[in-house]
Amino acid sequence: MKKFITLIILLIVISGCSKYTTKINDLDNYGTRGNPSEDRVDKSQTTNFEIFSAEKNILNYVERYDIRKIAVLLPSDEAFRDISVAIRDGIISSWFDNKTPQFRPELLFIPTSSPIEELVSKIREEKIDFVLGPLRKGLISKIKSELPENVGMLALNSDGSFMEERDRFFQFALTPENEAIQVAQKAIETGQRMLLIHPNSDWGARISQTYRETWRKLGGEVVSEISFDPNKSDYSKLIKKALNINHSIARKNLIRGLLGTKLQFEYRRRDDIDIIVMAANEAQARQILPQLRFHKAENIPIFSSSHVFSEVNIQANKKDLEGLIFGDAPWVTAEEDFFLRKILKDTSHPAVDYPRLFAFGMDAYNILPFLKKMDLSPTLRVPGATGSLWVGPDNVIRRDLKWYKFQNGKARKKNTKT
Repeated sequence: MKKFITLIILLIVISGCSKYTTKINDLDNYGTRGNPSEDRVDKSQTTNFEIFSAEKNILNYVERYDIRKIAVLLPSDEAFRDISVAIRDGIISSWFDNKTPQFRPELLFIPTSSPIEELVSKIREEKIDFVLGPLRKGLISKIKSELPENVGMLALNSDGSFMEERDRFFQFALTPENEAIQVAQKAIETGQRMLLIHPNSDWGARISQTYRETWRKLGGEVVSEISFDPNKSDYSKLIKKALNINHSIARKNLIRGLLGTKLQFEYRRRDDIDIIVMAANEAQARQILPQLRFHKAENIPIFSSSHVFSEVNIQANKKDLEGLIFGDAPWVTAEEDFFLRKILKDTSHPAVDYPRLFAFGMDAYNILPFLKKMDLSPTLRVPGATGSLWVGPDNVIRRDLKWYKFQNGKARKKNTKT
């Protein structure tokens, strides 16, 4: 029944509000009321879409902020169009799917292409209670400093500026560095001696630095490292060198030269590597893992972040990734949400390319009624589409990834140590 309801809701959001898609020239022209620069979703639009549940409403027992009107600030320029659509429709999907009548605020979407003075003026004019956004890191402090005293904010990025801030100010971001830290923390449970694999790129440099720093803080040792060219597909030489297989081959050649005869030989890899941590996307991982197996590393546990799982269709077979352990947002890999993701895929929705940002939008809206309680109770965890959510001491929403392992070509939940 839940699957059917979710299906109907998404059909309403996508087909009934087709102007949400990227087929239009202006992200901000849907649902207007005489003003093309803003869009609203309010209670009057819920007449036929209310979902009732006999379950006990948890919000009756949770202290929460009084939020009746929310301004969602997202960029509308071409470079961010699909990203904004994915986040926005995640927010709208959760708004329609909301089962708590006590929390049904009006949503007002305002593009951040407008000058900050106009944005803040609109927030004052509309008597906004809370702001979701902005997405651009450089706008967070500028907008926050101009907001009225009674308006809260959940910024959709993190710049570290909310430390020791007043009540009702939070930041939430999906950062690769945070994922890297959690991958390292998970991998250290298996072994302390790491082979680190990463692309020779700006992204690879950032992530590999996080891995190194975190690993050493955890007491581990990076015993070998592979920095590969992301534009190539044959990494055999790099892998041989990292695993010291070239040394094994050199010893064979030396002995053969001394004896002057052919030898029966099977090369060996180094035995001082406990685990492999890989920073790569799915296409790169599909090239690297078979080559690692070919070069005798098939029994070494391999860990990675969500970047190795790019396909929103979890039914696709991924045998090349067999044995790989990775952390990810549970919504992306959850079997029970298959129908929701299938509709997104069939309609060519931007969430197909940015599924975690769609889930990010869902969580950004869904945690609003729990923010105050989360802030007051640092140990409180709220299950979300991107992970288990909690508030850190710096007022940043943290998320604990869910762990999966590729088995028989599918991503399966992993609840135990390797």
